[in-house]
Parts: sequence; structure tokens; C-alpha cells
Amino acid sequence: MEDKMLMGTKVIQQAAVQEKELKKARRALEKKKEDEERIRAKVKEQEEERLLLAEKYEAKDGQVLKLTNKLEKLWHKYKNASAEVDDLQREFQQEREDMLESIRALSKELKL
Repeated sequence: MEDKMLMGTKVIQQAAVQEKELKKARRALEKKKEDEERIRAKVKEQEEERLLLAEKYEAKDGQVLKLTNKLEKLWHKYKNASAEVDDLQREFQQEREDMLESIRALSKELKL
């Protein structure tokens, strides 16, 4: 009878130890699940942030492209206007020289 009681006590002690280990394992599993959930949330947040940055980059890239095209158009307009100004200045200079020549010729004629 004493042997049976000792065995019963051992079984109860083993059951208590196993229960403690089971509780410890459950707590560890719960902590692991919480950690995984926290990591998933962080990864999701980072992915959303990455997508926002990608959208901003695409928007800025589009703006850069528009501004580059506008700058090229304005540069061509400037070059054309600059060439036109040069042509007008040459034309004006030629007309001025022609007028001076006419004035000199008329002055000579008047002196004769």
C-alpha cells in the first residue's frame, strides 16, 4: 500500500512538473505569437511606407519630366529669339550703313 502511495505521489509530482512545463510552453508560444504579430504589423507598416515613397517618387519623377520638357521648349524659344535679335541687329546695322552712305552721297552732291 505504501508503494502504491509513493507511486501515486510520484505520478502527482510528475503531473505537476508536466503541467508547469506545459504552462511554460504555452506562455512561450503565446509570446512567440505576439512577437510574430508585432513583426507582421511592422512589416505591413514598412510596406505601406515604401509604397507611399514609391508614389511620391513617381510623382516627382513625372514633375521632373514635365519641367525638363518645358525647359527644353523654353530653351529653343530663347535660341530662336536670340537668333532673331541677332538678325535684326545685323539688318539695322546694314540699314544704318546704307543711310550713312546715302547721306554722304547727298552731301557730296550738294557740295558740287
